[in-house]
Amino acid sequence: MQRFRRILFLLYCSLVFSTSVASAQPVQLSDLGAERFYLGLKIVAGQLHESSGLQELTHIGRESADSPYDSYITSWDGTVIFIFANQAGYVSKVVVSGVRTNNPLSAKEMARALFAISLCTGLTQQEISSLSYTKAMSTGSESIWGSQVHRRIAIEFYVYKNQANCFRFVAYDR
Repeated sequence: MQRFRRILFLLYCSLVFSTSVASAQPVQLSDLGAERFYLGLKIVAGQLHESSGLQELTHIGRESADSPYDSYITSWDGTVIFIFANQAGYVSKVVVSGVRTNNPLSAKEMARALFAISLCTGLTQQEISSLSYTKAMSTGSESIWGSQVHRRIAIEFYVYKNQANCFRFVAYDR
């Protein structure tokens, strides 16, 4: 009887814990609109003394009438930054793209953009230092709970047409 209770308890715990992780729902990445998110990038760029390379934000619009996102684009030296806002106007995801190369300058430019975007999502510097962009590159993704924004910020890595390294920032409620 005692063994049966232990098994039942372990089964219950595994269901509770696996359900909470498996049921994480996508949420908006930021409580800012695209323009304000971009202004945050400009502020971070200025603090890094790198603001001259950050280009103006351009509104692209929706890909189609039924598209859930309004798209924006900017570039920062060797990286291109796409910002996607949901129908309520808040940033839902951000994609950073850079040419695939072994050039250390390109890697530095990508790292700078990833850091700035991470700050603009509301992650603290300590949370950002816990993130491993290299782990995201080797496993496909990396995430951390944002204690101030109360959402899990995930960074997904993929290669686009074997020509560009892309990092996609998204958020989940758990």
